[in-house]
This record gives sequence, C-alpha cells and structure tokens, in this order.
Amino acid sequence: MASVRSVRSYSSSSVINNDRISYLGAKIPPEVEVMVRHVKDLDKETFRKILKAVVGALEGKDCREAVKVIQQNTSLSQEQLSFIIAGAYTLLRVALRLPVLTLKQEAFKEDLKELR
Repeated sequence: MASVRSVRSYSSSSVINNDRISYLGAKIPPEVEVMVRHVKDLDKETFRKILKAVVGALEGKDCREAVKVIQQNTSLSQEQLSFIIAGAYTLLRVALRLPVLTLKQEAFKEDLKELR
C-alpha cells in the first residue's frame, strides 16, 4: 500500500527582494504569520516582556509565571498571547540554530522588517 505524505504549504513566501532566502527558509512558518498580525498594535514594552519570557523558555527555564503576569497586565486575550509567544519562539529558535557567522545582523533585521 502506498503511503501518502502530507506536504506543508505556507501561504507567504519569504524570498527577499534581492532573491536572498530569509533565514526562516523558503516559506514563512504559519505561527510567525499569525504572530505578525497580533503584534502590529502591541506596545514595545509588552513585546519586550514577551521576548524575555520566550528567551527564558529557549534557555529551559519555566516561564509560566512570567506569562501569567504579562496576561494580567495587558489587554491581550490568552489566545492572542499564545499566538505571539508561538511565533516569537519559532523566530528565535530558527535564528539560534544557525551558526553565528551565517546569520548576519543586517540580514536578520531585513528579514524581520519583511514580515510586516
């Protein structure tokens, strides 16, 4: 019996204007696309707190309390906060997998700007 493989197709391309492929790969992960929609109206201070919690999670720390505090102090729903955390986690996880010499700061900034 032949097996059927599902192919994950992302809706947006992450090929940058100069034909360079984003550090995220050929397609933007769906959790990043959803995150971008929810981050547009988020203030910088809240986003920094979320990033701090995500970095802690990537370092193996328990960040549940930090996330609870963020949710209590913002107007974000639990769903919105979850989307933002998932997208930020994916962005940072992918970036941190790359060798330091591969991920250039300017290219990284350009890739993040393209997500808007």
